[in-house]
Amino acid sequence: MIEGRGGVEQMIRQQKKEKEDVQERIKKLCARYEDLESIELIYKKKREEFEDKMTEKRQCAQKIKEWIHSPYGIKKFAECMGEELYGSDYKIAEENMTMFYEEVLREKDRISVQIEEEERKKQMAEQKIMSLERLIV
Repeated sequence: MIEGRGGVEQMIRQQKKEKEDVQERIKKLCARYEDLESIELIYKKKREEFEDKMTEKRQCAQKIKEWIHSPYGIKKFAECMGEELYGSDYKIAEENMTMFYEEVLREKDRISVQIEEEERKKQMAEQKIMSLERLIV
């Protein structure tokens, strides 16, 4: 145990030192908290920008899905293959490409069905022509 005036003064110095240390830690923690608040604000802004960009990318992908049904769809797809389609987000780019690819496959199936129908019509017409030609002879 510390005795006398010297002991008390030493205890006071220790407490002042501890108080200064605590104040310094508080100051550092407050600065860190302010940094985190700044980061949070930046994150919210960047997240909003990210969401806006993703919305634009999805809209581009939707346009591409529609374009594939038009005569100039492939040209429009080629024009949109830059930042609007791929962007910097691989997952979104992959989703867009998958969505486009699936739409291409659906369009190919639809066109294949139409071709088959037209082929059947052609065969029926050829058969009718042959039948009519036989009647002439």
